[in-house]
Amino acid sequence: MTDARQPSDGDNDGWRTFILRDGEQLVVNGALLAADGPCSVRINHGASVLSGKSLHSAAGQPMPAHELYYGTLAAVGSDVRLAESRYNLFALLGAVVAQQRTHAAQEDCARFAGALISEDSESLLSAARRLATREARALGVPEVPRAA
Repeated sequence: MTDARQPSDGDNDGWRTFILRDGEQLVVNGALLAADGPCSVRINHGASVLSGKSLHSAAGQPMPAHELYYGTLAAVGSDVRLAESRYNLFALLGAVVAQQRTHAAQEDCARFAGALISEDSESLLSAARRLATREARALGVPEVPRAA
């Protein structure tokens, strides 16, 4: 995923504007958007947005479990083999481990790691979704949609 330029908060009307270059991608509430050319996209402050390397809620809170979930979706749903994404997914998992310290969350982190090592896409997505759902509930933001 390429880096979208920083959103502007200028209008203060409940919307954020993201400026995208040709080919840049943006995930909004689980939907992957790709720019066919230079454009700007206005997104309501209530949406969860992944642009470039970090996912933030409208309030700017870091959401590492969501970033892990969308990174996992991209790894298992693209031409790039899951094995090639392993290092990046482990790095994202580290941030989730540091954020979610409950026993249940740590069990899901261990399940994710095991599924990543064995390249079990179904179990990998399931564990990542549980972690992102737990994070969404803790932050009071919409939960991630189920992958198709």
